[in-house]
Amino acid sequence: MAHGEAGQPVFRLNHEALAGHVLRVCGIPDPQAHATMVAVLRHVHGELYRGRGATNPYVARYVPAHAARAGALAGLLKDAELLVRLDPERLVAQLDQPGAAASAQAQLYRPVAEDLARKSPQERAALLQAQALRQQPELMPWARSAAPLHWTDQWTTAERSAPSAPCGCRSETSSWCVRARTAASTPQVNACGTGAAPVAGPTTCAATCPPRSVERRIG
Repeated sequence: MAHGEAGQPVFRLNHEALAGHVLRVCGIPDPQAHATMVAVLRHVHGELYRGRGATNPYVARYVPAHAARAGALAGLLKDAELLVRLDPERLVAQLDQPGAAASAQAQLYRPVAEDLARKSPQERAALLQAQALRQQPELMPWARSAAPLHWTDQWTTAERSAPSAPCGCRSETSSWCVRARTAASTPQVNACGTGAAPVAGPTTCAATCPPRSVERRIG
């Protein structure tokens, strides 16, 4: 049966019980079937969507659930590039599954999942990078692999849900000022970012920004 979902047709059996019946008749264990789905959907993402602004809507919505039922969620979390293109609400709902809850990536992702909603992959990558720098620096290479950014966080004292900066930057979740340096080591620039960080590069703001909320290297 075809259903319209997220602007594209989705084909399903009339009832989930039919899927279970087909698997039993074919002798395919449920985890194996979901593992196959994960492999197919990750292949679709890798071939058609990797590096783009978004993945396929079905991939974004359903890969987390398939991975959880396959017992493969911990492995999925290691793919930061795909992770920032998945639906945060649906992903975080699966993070308590055995084998995933204890993973370092799940522990980093869970506290900021609400902040990731309605943000671009680049904004999500920036937030994960800042979160990794503050809480789990060993995950910085993983966070940096999520999306290409125009800066590299050096260190931070910023806290999530921080109050508005004196220069007037505001966000629903957090506001902070950035201390950034270019790759050519030009003079330091104070800049403001909303959410996790300015995605297209910092915007100059008043010199009243608190010092070293986040230090980044631009370029």
